[in-house]
Amino acid sequence: MNEGGVFIFDVFTEELVKDKQEEKDWDYASQGGFWSQNEYLLLNQTFHYPKNKALGNFQNEGNLVNKRSF
Repeated sequence: MNEGGVFIFDVFTEELVKDKQEEKDWDYASQGGFWSQNEYLLLNQTFHYPKNKALGNFQNEGNLVNKRSF
């Protein structure tokens, strides 16, 4: 995160996530997009932790791959 940047943390009720599933997907942005103004590949994976009630049941992990990643 850039200096002075803002991190937004969102919280959901159990009702909103009751039908959520673990999943994997990817998104290719040839002209850049939300995460970068340059071309990138975003790899996403959602994990389910049913016993973790205090912090939420799901975690979404994203890996951003661009030319500088190599």
